[in-house]
Amino acid sequence: MSFARRFGIGRNFYFYVAWSTVSLLAPAAFAGSDAPWVGSFTAKHVVAAVSPDNSFSVLETLIASANESLHISVYELDNLYIGKAIGDALDRGVAVTLLMEGAPIPKLPQSELYNAKQFAKKGAKVYFYNRAKDNDRNERTFKYFHNKYTIADGRRVLVGSSNYGKNGHPVETSFGNREWEIVLDDRAAAELFEEAFQHDLGLSGEWALYGSSDRYKVDSSYEPDMKTRKGHYEPHLEPQDAYDVPVKTVFAPENSLDERAVLGTLNNAEESVDVEQLNFETYWGDKPYNPTRETSPLMDAVLRLARAGKAVRIVLNNDWVFHEPDPKAFELGSVDLMKLFTHLPETLDEDPNEGAKPKRDNPTTMEYLNKIAKREGLQLGVRLLNYKRCGLNVLHNKGMIVDSNITLISSLNWGESAMKFNREAGVLVKSSSVAHFYSRAFEYDWRCSAP
Repeated sequence: MSFARRFGIGRNFYFYVAWSTVSLLAPAAFAGSDAPWVGSFTAKHVVAAVSPDNSFSVLETLIASANESLHISVYELDNLYIGKAIGDALDRGVAVTLLMEGAPIPKLPQSELYNAKQFAKKGAKVYFYNRAKDNDRNERTFKYFHNKYTIADGRRVLVGSSNYGKNGHPVETSFGNREWEIVLDDRAAAELFEEAFQHDLGLSGEWALYGSSDRYKVDSSYEPDMKTRKGHYEPHLEPQDAYDVPVKTVFAPENSLDERAVLGTLNNAEESVDVEQLNFETYWGDKPYNPTRETSPLMDAVLRLARAGKAVRIVLNNDWVFHEPDPKAFELGSVDLMKLFTHLPETLDEDPNEGAKPKRDNPTTMEYLNKIAKREGLQLGVRLLNYKRCGLNVLHNKGMIVDSNITLISSLNWGESAMKFNREAGVLVKSSSVAHFYSRAFEYDWRCSAP
């Protein structure tokens, strides 16, 4: 079946979930907060996708499917090919509204501002989540506007870990980030995400239109560059269809740490948990927005599972990738990221003037958990992505697979800012076929990152 037929045509599919044999997650795992955009439903059709294999084609197809409206809520949108797809939608009369972070780390990309200018010229409403100073986020409702989703025609929504950049949605599939995304081809799903979209758009005084200040204007000297990077990654996954799939929305800060959502799903694992994360902080606190050092409830949950005899595997991004092409040597747990990074990853929010603190980065988390696993004989293993051997760029994913049946696809890094203070979005999906699809990507990353 051609991918373009997936949205609303036929049921010729790779896997069908027999609804009579699938029950919803237990209420303890799937109750939600009072926010109207937090809810559970059965999606009539979903399409699972990963980067680099197929994320661009899936997003491009979703955009091309829009006949009436596109509502896009994303941290960054600097991929010029995605910009072209949105421009084409505007040309055919689709009403487009975009919400984007106004102060991404390290700064607004000129290619994003160029995209925004083209959209605005064609009639789109382009908003940036605004603040007066680069070092002051306290006046905003959210620390970062970090979710990544698109609603098409109020009937379909794509959500996941990928920013709308050239590495998150690579046109050339031989190189890119590891990302997970999913299309929910279901009006109930779209309605919940639309509730969140309209709520966020309604935050008074927190948005700035493109062109409203020099900060939100493209440099007149900017020249768009449509070049794509090629690598040696061999794509091996096609988009995966499933039908009649139980889904729960996850939004930060509303229910991201709800014991009946992500944490509840973790705590209720019966056999296994596989996690892929850009950032898994070793501990929380010791920051301007929370000066008290505290344990991470996600770290506690992982250790509790492992000590209960469950199998836990975690693949984390390798921070060395940010130093390419001239990596600087560093020892596990001792790198000062603020001094080393020339292009800062989105997870950094430390004040460089705060002074030395115990590290909480991925190498530290790996060392900490692996030492405990070895000492206590646990079925717990943590690896840093071997990006060179795997042929990938950044492991930018924020996903989890529980018991080969429940999958978290989201924008949520496993750090305090994402879970408590950012605007984030994702879904928990109960489907063995969807879990199997993402497991194939996870297994590839796990194996190619072996010591």
